[in-house]
Amino acid sequence: MAGSIQSNEVVFAITKQAGEDTGVPTTPVFDIIRRVDGNIDQNFNFTQSNEVDQTRQGSEQIKIGEPVEGSINGEMPLADPVFRTLIEGGIQGEFGTATDFTGSTVSFDSTGSTIIDSGDTAFADVVEGQFIGVTGSNDNDQVFRVITKTDDGEVIVAPAPTTEAAGQTVTIKGSMARSGKAKQAYSVQKRTPKKPSGYVYQTFQGVQVSGFDISLTSASLFTTTFNFIGLSKLDQDTEVAGQTDNVSPSARVIGSIDGIPNIWIDNVPQVACSLKATDVTINVDNGSTGREALGCEGYAFISHDKINVTGSFNTYADADNPLAEKVKADNQTLFSLGIETKDVDGNRMIITRDSTLYTTLEQTETGNGDLVMNTGSVSSDGKNNVYLTTIQFDYIPA
Repeated sequence: MAGSIQSNEVVFAITKQAGEDTGVPTTPVFDIIRRVDGNIDQNFNFTQSNEVDQTRQGSEQIKIGEPVEGSINGEMPLADPVFRTLIEGGIQGEFGTATDFTGSTVSFDSTGSTIIDSGDTAFADVVEGQFIGVTGSNDNDQVFRVITKTDDGEVIVAPAPTTEAAGQTVTIKGSMARSGKAKQAYSVQKRTPKKPSGYVYQTFQGVQVSGFDISLTSASLFTTTFNFIGLSKLDQDTEVAGQTDNVSPSARVIGSIDGIPNIWIDNVPQVACSLKATDVTINVDNGSTGREALGCEGYAFISHDKINVTGSFNTYADADNPLAEKVKADNQTLFSLGIETKDVDGNRMIITRDSTLYTTLEQTETGNGDLVMNTGSVSSDGKNNVYLTTIQFDYIPA
């Protein structure tokens, strides 16, 4: 997986379309999808004819459809831009303008829980609800969530920072994608090797990510499954005119999670070893449904329903406060749940659901007198499915 693409492997590449019905971009630039296995193709559907002709021959199979469908399994590095591209499709959202500020005009105030830039520019691209990463300070190198944006020079954050005067060269980074903000469609190209060299190309257009699963295991491996449905395939088996590929460096880290440093409950990162997460699964289904039509190669159109987000996780809780999560489950309390991940290079991804509800929670002893284990499953639909389901991804580069 960490090496370069081998000559006998099928290769998949992806590029974003301007819209669902705009087709493959002119002179597209593709990114290679790193994968373990999986496939996207036309899945031919047949039905049995009931007609019996005069020669008493048996009835025939008749092709009635050829939808574009498939799934790809991978081990996705946090730093891989394709990972974020696929997430955008899965949540039908889009990563906004990235915040990337460096300056010596930033101060921190614990009393007001504020971060202030006297130059009034540090937070120009920040939005409320976003997570930001701070580095270069004396006492505040950590992740904060923006609760309120006062203006381009001031935000109220959680948790409260440590009071610190301006003067240090501080860097603030972050970008956020939230579900349901922008419909995303892609062109996906399948390249099948042929002898003695080269590829046969199939390019599918109007492809959408209908849902995905993410697993963060205790062995620090970040595994994904992305499901696809598409509108059609180009009537050619060659490259798209003028296409190019972005460089896909093989040296990027595959094992992406260097532990799960924090689990955020109601916008507060839990103190290390007070609540630590393991074996986290997150399942996103954006309700995409492909509709076939007569004479249509692939689907005629793709519709979307309400997004559904479920998942499960194990946490180790401090025995001094073992009932904090159990009370939420007992009372069916809606709460904000964020899973913060970090790779060995310091890149972070925070996956957040602000209207989370426990559907099961089991608490067991661990044999360690200081810890108990919670095994829980959660849903983001909220009580009686009346709460708007959202899921948010924040990417904070090192």
